[in-house]
Amino acid sequence: MYGYLDGQTPMHFKNKITNIIEQKLGYTGRLISASKTLYRDRYPKHTVYFNACIFIILPDDKVVQVWWGDVDVTLDKKIIQQVANEVNITLYLTPEHPFRGDFYKVTKDKLLNNKYVLIFKPKLLHGKRSNKS
Repeated sequence: MYGYLDGQTPMHFKNKITNIIEQKLGYTGRLISASKTLYRDRYPKHTVYFNACIFIILPDDKVVQVWWGDVDVTLDKKIIQQVANEVNITLYLTPEHPFRGDFYKVTKDKLLNNKYVLIFKPKLLHGKRSNKS
């Protein structure tokens, strides 16, 4: 378990989270389809965030983007939850708009007050955090 920052600099911690997400979910900039329309037509009941972002909030309330790419929430939500559990920090999954283009302007308030932001809080499993894949 990493714990929150665990004595690391925020950038080092961000890089560790990014590496874990890439190992479990895929590379930053991941594409799940060459065509958004065809993917939505093929999986009409799935919740899909194309060009999604994953953010964390640091202790000083600074918001940091740790990953971006296409996410089929229906298929990938368990993986994102596993990452939150493993790194012991809340992950915020956002749709492309209004977060992707202006990710330097994203604030804690914007993350917490947008109904499309999906929040993955770390969960305890049997009295301790899960590090299982």
